[in-house]
Amino acid sequence: MIGMYRSLIVSLFIAGLFACGSSSDDDSEIDTGIDSGESASAFNISGDSRLARVERTSSTGDVLVTSYTYSGDGRLLEIAGVNNGELVFTMLYSYDENGRPLSRLQDRAAVQDQDTIREYVYDADLPVGYFLFDVGEVRPKNVVQFQYSSNRIVGFDFRDLDPLLDNPTLADGTLANTGTLTISASGNVTSLREQAADGSNLRVTSFVTNAIGQRISDETLDSDSNTLFSSVWEYEAAPCIEFPQGTLSQWLCVQTL
Repeated sequence: MIGMYRSLIVSLFIAGLFACGSSSDDDSEIDTGIDSGESASAFNISGDSRLARVERTSSTGDVLVTSYTYSGDGRLLEIAGVNNGELVFTMLYSYDENGRPLSRLQDRAAVQDQDTIREYVYDADLPVGYFLFDVGEVRPKNVVQFQYSSNRIVGFDFRDLDPLLDNPTLADGTLANTGTLTISASGNVTSLREQAADGSNLRVTSFVTNAIGQRISDETLDSDSNTLFSSVWEYEAAPCIEFPQGTLSQWLCVQTL
């Protein structure tokens, strides 16, 4: 199960996976790589709908349904993943007094699986990465650093940390994998390419958006161009704005009313 999750992330960014509908062609939605087992997602601009549900079907026929729960003021509170009818993970978010996401607790439903905590790092209000901890540990085991261009996340580096290192920075650790986004002229994220530290391809996720910029489907291929899984995205009506949550895939939908 852990292996399945690790191969999914930033495949939930993309699991993250938080997107708002847009009245223009701008959208996106992407996560960060292969860290804790989500799905890739990217960023969306302000709109009148927010992500409610993603149904992902693997090449083996397994179906993972990811649902999103928001607070009354529109903050993302919880993500739940149900695989073939069985709950396999929940993700719970905390915020600071300014409404910025502080952390995400991922609870893997199986007793033997390792739960993790993601702590986000900011430069002023700009999310620049996060540290990943096993629950109960005081030192992070991994770090993700976002890459920016023109104030947009365009990639990420995922690194493994020395467990004895005190006070690590986002630039510390051994590079494990990277992610690179392709963005269309209209501002839509069209693909996420994930590569190993040696530059070899791990997988590529391609995204399809509709006329108003909502992501409506995606497909992920492995290094041999075999389909790993494909997803269908569903939305619900709610005025919201984009808010960068942290990983490539996580842009929180926050209500404006």
